[in-house]
Amino acid sequence: MRDLPLVPSLADAPDDHLQGHVWVQELLDGATVRFAVADAGYLRLGDDEQVFDEVPPALRYAERAIDRTFDIGAYLGTVDEPARYTFVGVATHRRHVDYDWDRLPAVLGTAIRDRDEERWLPPDRVDGVFDRLGPPPITVVEKERSVDQQPLLGYELPASAWHDGPAAGVTFVDKRGNRARLVRDDVPPTEPSVEVDRADPRALAGRFVTDDLVAGRAAALGERDEPVAFDSLFEAVVDRVARAYHDVLFHGVTETGAVDLDWRRFRGAVAEQVRRWQDEN
Repeated sequence: MRDLPLVPSLADAPDDHLQGHVWVQELLDGATVRFAVADAGYLRLGDDEQVFDEVPPALRYAERAIDRTFDIGAYLGTVDEPARYTFVGVATHRRHVDYDWDRLPAVLGTAIRDRDEERWLPPDRVDGVFDRLGPPPITVVEKERSVDQQPLLGYELPASAWHDGPAAGVTFVDKRGNRARLVRDDVPPTEPSVEVDRADPRALAGRFVTDDLVAGRAAALGERDEPVAFDSLFEAVVDRVARAYHDVLFHGVTETGAVDLDWRRFRGAVAEQVRRWQDEN
């Protein structure tokens, strides 16, 4: 899997970095993930810094989403060298923007890197590939905007497709796959630190795993024609909680310092809540 080149801000990009016509994509306040199919036919996942031997708890929801939505069989049937392409996406969890977590997919595809040609694929092709293979492609705000006739500096950020408010930013992509970002000043690039009173796994599960949340996940599974058995419902609840309360679970701090949540114990406490809901319903 190839390392990813940095995407510059629009202000820092060279004058000729973006040329011709660009696509404008909504930039989501999430974490960069990348995945590739090894020559042996299995998926490998990484973030913007490393390829994982074992995916950390903070991104396991993204791993499951990619496993569920990426049609690896169709992909293997269309390419001769599976490892040639690195797929890039945004893993969506609570950072600085509170999205509609019931509507927003866990991972959206943003870019594809060609290892052999050392380039990004053009945005129309990327959009088509993700639409066909999954996960779903990132929201496109505008297509074929002329860089020469409509300068990008001063671009007015659109409303977000995923919450009631402005987009966190936009990404401009030209036909060569070159990219630049315009991000709101109040959306930092790093994960937040959140003050918490306590880091007890059982207390956190009791706080976040409400009956309404479990019922919503059960209904969503039913809409996808998936069985509402304990295992599938449990993982759906864990993923929903991990995304919506990611800042508290993985970046919480107390008066004594950063919280190192015991993820195994937290999952056990969530399992108790899900079993109780199933017994009562």
